[in-house]
Amino acid sequence: MSHASIRYGLSLLALVVSASVLGGSALARPSVAAPSIISFTPTHAMVGATVTIYGHNLTGAQVQFNGMNAKQVTVDSTGTHVKAIIDPETMDGPSQIGIITPGGTVNSTMVFTVDPPTGAPAQTGRAVAEKPLIKSITPIHARVGAKVTIKGANLGGAMWVKFGGVKALYTVPSASKIIARVPKKAHTGRISVKTSVGVATHVQPFLVTIPLG
Repeated sequence: MSHASIRYGLSLLALVVSASVLGGSALARPSVAAPSIISFTPTHAMVGATVTIYGHNLTGAQVQFNGMNAKQVTVDSTGTHVKAIIDPETMDGPSQIGIITPGGTVNSTMVFTVDPPTGAPAQTGRAVAEKPLIKSITPIHARVGAKVTIKGANLGGAMWVKFGGVKALYTVPSASKIIARVPKKAHTGRISVKTSVGVATHVQPFLVTIPLG
C-alpha cells in the first residue's frame, strides 16, 4: 500500500471520528434540574384559596395539598414561583406541600394547613385523617420507570412512596389511589406509603424486573 493511500485512509478516519463526536454532542440533552421549595404564602387556608409557592426549577409543576392535586396551577415564566388553588376534595389538616416536575419531586420543609369550612371545628371537618392502608398493588412486578397503581384507603396527603426503601415519583388522584413510577436503584422489596398520620406497607414484596437483552 502506498504512502498516499495510507494518508488518505487516516484522513478519512479522522473525518468519521470528528463527525461522530459532533453528532453525539448535538444529540446530547441537558438534564432537567430538580425542583426546590423556598417558601409559600399563606401558611394555611380553606379549599378554593390560592397559594403562592416560591422556589426554583418549578416549570411544569404539579402541586399537591394533603396529597390531592391542586385544581389550577399557574407557573411563572421564570420557574421561580407557582400559584395553585386548593382542590375542593382536599382533606382538612396539616401536611407538607408537594411539587412534582419532570426533574423530580420535592416536599416543603414547612407545614401547610388546610383549614376546615368556616364555623366548623377541625374534628368535624370534611374528613378526619386516619392511618393509611394499602390493599393492592398493580402490577406486582415491573421494571424501573414503569407505572404502578397503589390502591387502599387514607392515602391522601402522601409524603413519600418507597419501593424497597427507595423514594419514587408519584401522584395521588384520590385518597384511595396512588400512581407511582418504579424509581432508579429500586430493588425487590415492600412498597410503603407515608402520610402525616403514619406509614402503610404492603404485605406482598414488589419484584423489580430486569429488561431482557
